[in-house]
Amino acid sequence: MTARRVLLSLASIIILIYGVVEGSTQKVTSTKNEFGGSTVEEVYSTEDTESNDIAKIISYYDDSNRCVKKDRIFINKSANDNSFNRIIDYLESNEKPVKREFFYTDKSVNENGFNRSIVYLDTNEKSVKREFFYTDKSVNENGFNRSIVYLDTNEKPVKREFFYTDKSANENGFNRIIIYLDINEKPVKTELYMNDRLLTTDYE
Repeated sequence: MTARRVLLSLASIIILIYGVVEGSTQKVTSTKNEFGGSTVEEVYSTEDTESNDIAKIISYYDDSNRCVKKDRIFINKSANDNSFNRIIDYLESNEKPVKREFFYTDKSVNENGFNRSIVYLDTNEKSVKREFFYTDKSVNENGFNRSIVYLDTNEKPVKREFFYTDKSANENGFNRIIIYLDINEKPVKTELYMNDRLLTTDYE
């Protein structure tokens, strides 16, 4: 094989593994991941203005070469924003997202008390519920470590559910609260539970 052919072969391999797509560089980081397929990492340059502040996208494929998970990581400057710095989409068979997981910046965590949330989506990609996971500091202050907001067809909250730690439950006698909301998102009914047993119902 001539030197020219060797160089051409090497160039083809580099393009195949890394690739260059619209200001981004692609590479295969795994040929067999936990889903049975490949993992492809796409890194954007800091000069790329079309990436919407995305630094990196990691796509996970199954053994049928279907993308089942897409992980987007945002550039460092977003760490100063009261926002998220990472999003993971979990995809169904038609590669539409069924849930979307958000990871938040330090500023957002300090202000809101949760460091992660999951949005669950219907077949039209509309949100049906949002689940929040709270920091140790927030748990120590408020007693609950997780909450769920249930949404109507217009994506407006209709119900909030709070899950309390064992320590809080031992101190207060309940480990779950459900708050029902009216069309103005004001509480109209509150239920207290202990291990799925309804304890009290209060109407506003």
